[in-house]
Amino acid sequence: MTNRIAAISPVSPPDAPSLEKKKPTVLIIDDQMPMRLAFKMGFDFNGNFNVLEARNVLSAIEILENQEVDYVIADGFYDGIGGKLDDLVEGFSASGNKGAELFVFTGAPDEISTDLLDSKGIKYEIVSKIKHSINEVIKKVEEKRKAAEALS
Repeated sequence: MTNRIAAISPVSPPDAPSLEKKKPTVLIIDDQMPMRLAFKMGFDFNGNFNVLEARNVLSAIEILENQEVDYVIADGFYDGIGGKLDDLVEGFSASGNKGAELFVFTGAPDEISTDLLDSKGIKYEIVSKIKHSINEVIKKVEEKRKAAEALS
């Protein structure tokens, strides 16, 4: 008579729902690397966000088409490399990131036309580089994150 030992495979419990909340994602668009780096360092220090970067509008639109983004911080003016703010607004609108909020960080807020933003139904805020620092913009985004978290 042979002893047979049945192999018992452990049964895994069903996947428990994750208690960890998904961090919101912020996309920083600026053709100047020092500006992107300053924003990224601020958001990384904060620790409450996933941070993506794009150096031009074309790269930003590609990111917006392929990833869920909650907040976008964009330079209001570009050196003509890779698109203009209107191109970003069109791409933003078509991307499926309808719930994302756009912060246009610019040294000339009076020169930003909001007609296209309004017509596309995009939530936005024009933020003056002259009146507000990078840290103040990060604080504004953090306040929006906290408000959204309180509603969920």
